[in-house]
Order: sequence, then C-alpha cells, then structure tokens
Amino acid sequence: MIAPPHVSQTIERRTAVIRMVVPKADIQQVMGPAIREIMATVAT
Repeated sequence: MIAPPHVSQTIERRTAVIRMVVPKADIQQVMGPAIREIMATVAT
C-alpha cells in the first residue's frame, strides 16, 4: 500500500539550470555528450 503524501522541510541548496532545446529525434545523440560535458565542468 502506498503511504499518504506529507510535506517535508529541507535545507536550502543552490542549484543550476541548464536549458537545452533539442529536437525529439536527436535527444539520444545529444544528451550523453551534454551530460558528460557538464559533469567534467563541475568536477574541475
């Protein structure tokens, strides 16, 4: 059985949003390299 939903309190965290506009047909070719590039940049 699924538990009823509840509201949780969490600490504030900084986030970043990177918007990409990619045609649906190209998403599989684009997302892998994009995620690797972001992860490499964040790691430095």
